[in-house]
Amino acid sequence: MSKVQFLAPSLSVPEWPVSDRVLDREMLRSSVDSPEAFATVNQPYPRGAGLRIRFEEIERIFGRKVGEGYSDFIQLSDDMYARVVNARVAVPTGLHCRGEDWLKIEVYTSGRQSLVFQEVGQIDLQARWCHVHLHPEGIAKGDWMQQGTVGTGMIVYLRAAYLRDRLAETVDRLPKALRDFACDRPASFIFESLPVTANMASAVADVLATPYLGSLRRLFLESKATEVVSSAFHALTQSDNLAVGRVRLRQRDVERLHHVRTLIEREYSDPPPIAELARRVGINQQKLKCGFKALFGMTIFECCQGKRLSVAADMLENRGASVTEAALAAGYEYPSNFAIAFKRKYGVPPKELRKRS
Repeated sequence: MSKVQFLAPSLSVPEWPVSDRVLDREMLRSSVDSPEAFATVNQPYPRGAGLRIRFEEIERIFGRKVGEGYSDFIQLSDDMYARVVNARVAVPTGLHCRGEDWLKIEVYTSGRQSLVFQEVGQIDLQARWCHVHLHPEGIAKGDWMQQGTVGTGMIVYLRAAYLRDRLAETVDRLPKALRDFACDRPASFIFESLPVTANMASAVADVLATPYLGSLRRLFLESKATEVVSSAFHALTQSDNLAVGRVRLRQRDVERLHHVRTLIEREYSDPPPIAELARRVGINQQKLKCGFKALFGMTIFECCQGKRLSVAADMLENRGASVTEAALAAGYEYPSNFAIAFKRKYGVPPKELRKRS
């Protein structure tokens, strides 16, 4: 990773037009009633799951010629969406992007773009770039597409639930701001610049070139978006290798770590952040994370998740709870994500356990 240097803005955050995930999702829903044919070359995704906006349609919004090409927006799961861009911009074009609770992983293999974050600054990008960023509510973004070159890229949008459910122990190894986001703590501005790996570049090229249509195309895009996510989070964890196998624990450290586990299992519904746990038991954060993994064979995050799932299992088997009630009690916003984590731990889907009660 490289340290990002934001400059004093030479561009502004436009007031209009506005682009955000709320509007994008509304367009997806409204496309269900569109008379246009889907799973075709012009609209290559399943109806209601993906939408291609061509630049000649964007021109009607701006009232002038903007360029040529397209921008696709696709729902891949409850907490994962993607955008695919293949366009040439004829004139500088800015969008207002409101602060929101979506983490964005952006990979471009060509193009020119300037990002202006309110009260943070401006960064100018060109040729190839990758970054992970979050601009929460209260920090608006101006997304300026610069004229001239063809822009080709993919943006993956993730909810906090995706990180918790899919990355599991990897969450503990992420930079603090990303850990806070994953655990639904108050969000702060995040911008991490990463190298464009060969896997990332290949994923973008494959998506732009695929002839697949309809559900097959959506499935293909999900696999490529997952490749981008995996590469990005691998890069983010390399700067904080915990080296668990080399940790040395004294008896007093072991006692403190058992105390930490007791605290987590008691306060699983609203677990304290690692910094607070370390302060409460009198151990430094590095030894806490490494020592916990070495002593118990799991990370702090996995311990908390395991406790939540065991409570949910008890609710299903012994208290007659519905799958939705158990999912909410375990801290999962979406029952589908809960079902994945539950089956990974217990080997059966939650509805099967409920049938036994």
